[in-house]
Amino acid sequence: MAQQFIVVTTGNKLDRLKTLELGLTTHLASRGEVEFRHLGHVANLAKAYQTAIYTHDAAESILLFCHQDARPLLGEQGVSAPPNCPPWLEDSFSNPTAWLDIALPLLTQSSTGIVGVAGSMILEQNKAWWQHGALSGAVMHLEPDGNLRMNPYGPFGQVSVVDGLIMMVRKSSFDLINQLPPLEDTFHFYDMDLCLRSDEVGLKNWTVPLLMLHESGGAAVDNEDWQKDHEVFLARWGDCLPKVISEGTLGKKYG
Repeated sequence: MAQQFIVVTTGNKLDRLKTLELGLTTHLASRGEVEFRHLGHVANLAKAYQTAIYTHDAAESILLFCHQDARPLLGEQGVSAPPNCPPWLEDSFSNPTAWLDIALPLLTQSSTGIVGVAGSMILEQNKAWWQHGALSGAVMHLEPDGNLRMNPYGPFGQVSVVDGLIMMVRKSSFDLINQLPPLEDTFHFYDMDLCLRSDEVGLKNWTVPLLMLHESGGAAVDNEDWQKDHEVFLARWGDCLPKVISEGTLGKKYG
């Protein structure tokens, strides 16, 4: 039976959604059947993602939750590994779909929770995930002048949390994670909450070498809404932090 991929996106910018859909289809179509579910504008991403696949019963399906302002980097004209590219990231440029040979075996393991492209091995109470030295993964950003900027955070491997830019999980694992309810009435921190719930039920979170182009830098930590949601997040998880992962790599090539 062919692997089934369910891609869930939100937002109303149709041009970006079409670009994302084309990019993910290019990556995934040779590995299975790809279905897209566009949800439009939502107030709570965690609840929206949960609702989107509530009636989907195929336990072995792989779910991909993606931001509308992101897309896989694949065969972009003029995009190649920069001179300062770390060795663990070079293959993401020379062989952009190689991540599937890593992610798919990971996602079929019952011990795997959330798989992303960027994250941290440490999450503390009063810092965002990227405000640490123990980072993992990479993201490309599109600058206002049209140039691309590479953020090579650190070698791919096991992490405490992944960024919500793109999150992948097997349906059966997602159901297990959702035995613990998501945060209520928040827009930010749904990704951190999902990863900590994954850890709480005994699953491992990972980053893999899928190079994504992100057209947004995300919310600033001094943003009023971010701060308000941070308080809600800490009310639930503060006693469990810091959360630290000290081991678990994808091997010499990616670490």
